[in-house]
Amino acid sequence: MSVINFQKEIPHEVMHALGLEHTFEEKEHPNKEHIFREGSTQNYMDYNNTKKTTFKWQWDILRSSKYLKILILILTLFLSSCRVMSNEELQEISCKCNDTIIQEDKRLPIPPPRVLNDSLDISVSNSWYEKDWCEAYLKYIDNLKTNERKMIYYDLEGNIKQSYFSVPNEFIGREFIFDEQGNIKEVINHDEGWKICAFQVFAIAKKYAGNNYDKEEPLWQLYRDKYKGKKAWKINYKNKRFKWRTLYIDKDNGRILKVERG
Repeated sequence: MSVINFQKEIPHEVMHALGLEHTFEEKEHPNKEHIFREGSTQNYMDYNNTKKTTFKWQWDILRSSKYLKILILILTLFLSSCRVMSNEELQEISCKCNDTIIQEDKRLPIPPPRVLNDSLDISVSNSWYEKDWCEAYLKYIDNLKTNERKMIYYDLEGNIKQSYFSVPNEFIGREFIFDEQGNIKEVINHDEGWKICAFQVFAIAKKYAGNNYDKEEPLWQLYRDKYKGKKAWKINYKNKRFKWRTLYIDKDNGRILKVERG
């Protein structure tokens, strides 16, 4: 799997455009004055390394490039808007999810009914309710148009126990835990501390992908993960060639931190 780190790869590609070649020997450019073994330096024009430095002779080449002024202008414009979506665009995306439990959700008819139409798939299966270590019913309410899912646990008498709301493959919104009388006794907000919500992450990823994702079976997968030790969104999808793409997205401002290509 190849990894793109924007902070490291942008200088590398810009220096290519200004006339610098790699620091290691290549068939296309055999006559270099300065040649190193691939991966042996921390130079930006090396591969398989930690990019940190440049050489004086490289800056001499850069300063003499006829494309320098043009690329400085392009780079300035690019860095001033390095996010995929603006704050205004993000604010237009609703973070509201249908995690609310209505009165009719609190009791499960026995035997449980099955509902299937163009927009909803409601099914019930026998399950194991680990919180009380007992047998239970688990009701799935799947929105076929948005891929959102509500899951509700009931005891064998049809009394509500707990509810979740999710998108593939992560809990979002509020989780409710109920007492014996069906009253809410605990609420867990899975989105607390995450300024960018799941729906905004999907929008960011779709805008980044453009038309290059499989419309029939994109297999969007969302996770709460970490990037460089800090919490971040991780979202996977399949492109038109059915190859995986993974984006790490800042949970506070929506910036793409890293792209992985499978």
